[in-house]
Amino acid sequence: MLLLSPELGHRTIDDWKSGPSFTGSFDVMFHLDYHGGQAIKYCIISCVPVNAVGDIVACTMTNAIERRLEITGPINPGSDVYGFKNVWYNPTIAKVNITKVEILYMDGSSESISGQKMVEDMRRWQQQKQQEQQLKEQQRWRNMNAFNRWAYTHPFLFVLFMIGEFLLLGLLAWLVVTFFV
Repeated sequence: MLLLSPELGHRTIDDWKSGPSFTGSFDVMFHLDYHGGQAIKYCIISCVPVNAVGDIVACTMTNAIERRLEITGPINPGSDVYGFKNVWYNPTIAKVNITKVEILYMDGSSESISGQKMVEDMRRWQQQKQQEQQLKEQQRWRNMNAFNRWAYTHPFLFVLFMIGEFLLLGLLAWLVVTFFV
């Protein structure tokens, strides 16, 4: 399974920022998460820019709409980030939609995945990750002792309790010093 998450913005000298660069160009960065059995030789991503109301828009310099962005492998299973500079010039671009992904494997086989399937796979993966996180939270909650659970759900009362405990220890120390020393 290949998961791609596009991010639109521009690269500065030492950072990534959302929005266009000072020249009006947009760069595209893809967060790629690959869970396959064999290495990918090339990953060709076809994508279109979309404005804030969901309409496809064109580059104001070249009138290009769809771009084919090629990642050269080998891409092994795992996560990585790939970036492309100056993909489009248009200040109205709000996001990127992937229309198709073509994958060529090292053994010569290939696969084509529609943009819709990529979106469905990403949604399913995000739901799975969310469920895993909820299960971890439930397990952590079950592993807490009663006092920690009480402190976690009543932070203000916990702080008051700790202050009271500190004052009680101070009073006890004063009593010991005053009457027994």
